[in-house]
Amino acid sequence: MFDSTIQNDSDETISFSALSWKLQDPSVTISNTSLTGSPNLLTGGEVAPGGTATGDVCFDNEAGTSGEYIVLYEPIFSFFSDRGAWINTL
Repeated sequence: MFDSTIQNDSDETISFSALSWKLQDPSVTISNTSLTGSPNLLTGGEVAPGGTATGDVCFDNEAGTSGEYIVLYEPIFSFFSDRGAWINTL
C-alpha cells in the first residue's frame, strides 16, 4: 500500500485514475494497482484548482520479498509529462 496525495496547483481541473499507478518489484516485474486492500482507495476522479485528493494506492504483491521497490506514477489522461517515481528498499 502506498499513501498518496495529489495536489492541484494549476488553474485547471485535473483528472486522475488508479490506472496511473504501477509497482516495479525487485525482480523488475511491473504490476498494476489493485482495486482492493484499503477502505480509503484513491481510485479516480478530478481535483479542482487549489484542491487535493488523498488516499491509498494498493498493489497485489507477495510479502517478504526483499529488495528495491519503485512506485511509478504516469497520468494516462494527461497531455503533460507529469510523472513521478518513489523508491523504497525492503
